[in-house]
Amino acid sequence: MPRKFSESPHNPFDGEGARICGGRWNSVGTSIVYASATRSLAILEKLVHAEGELSALLECVAFPVIIPEVLIRTFDRSLLPNDWHLANGSPGLKLLGDAWIHRSDSPVLKVPSAVVIEEDNYLLNPLHPDFSRLVLGTAQPLPIDQRLLIRAKPIR
Repeated sequence: MPRKFSESPHNPFDGEGARICGGRWNSVGTSIVYASATRSLAILEKLVHAEGELSALLECVAFPVIIPEVLIRTFDRSLLPNDWHLANGSPGLKLLGDAWIHRSDSPVLKVPSAVVIEEDNYLLNPLHPDFSRLVLGTAQPLPIDQRLLIRAKPIR
């Protein structure tokens, strides 16, 4: 996350950014926090969604989160729509994520990454009563090797 959104008056765990903009797993109006299982996946997720000047990614920070296993529900991959992994996402995924938030089944949902399909991201429900059981760390540098910031030429 950009450093400017990691400090007061912003709360990186309130889901406000996703509520305003929507995301792969949520519609506009639904608060959700996106997290990755590893720092390397977090970096790839940032790179694939980067717009404009990539050097801004050098100012990103990461927040470690300790999630008790009992709080995690794993999304059944067999329920994924066929187009779930496409760059624009799938309207079906938004409906699935919104439904999970509104059912309040769990504070955390483990979902596959569309960037690295075999790896996982976590959706955090900041409104869930057990959200406070997650151990939220403080901002840490997210070092990105500058060689990753060189835009590849489009495949023809």
